[in-house]
Amino acid sequence: MRRVADAEGGRPAGVPGADRPAGVAEGLGSPPAAFPSGHGGFLGGEFGRHGAPEAFAKALRAALEA
Repeated sequence: MRRVADAEGGRPAGVPGADRPAGVAEGLGSPPAAFPSGHGGFLGGEFGRHGAPEAFAKALRAALEA
């Protein structure tokens, strides 16, 4: 079985593009999965970017198990 899910990177309301994940998810018929720290949320300081790897992993596991 294949499933398509939309994800959002925790942009605050009012930031350009913040409403797009919700719109796509609505079209897919499911809520978007929220991931902390945006696209680099899984990074723990590598490449000069600091995300929230533990919180990102928890959110990813929840999205995959849904």
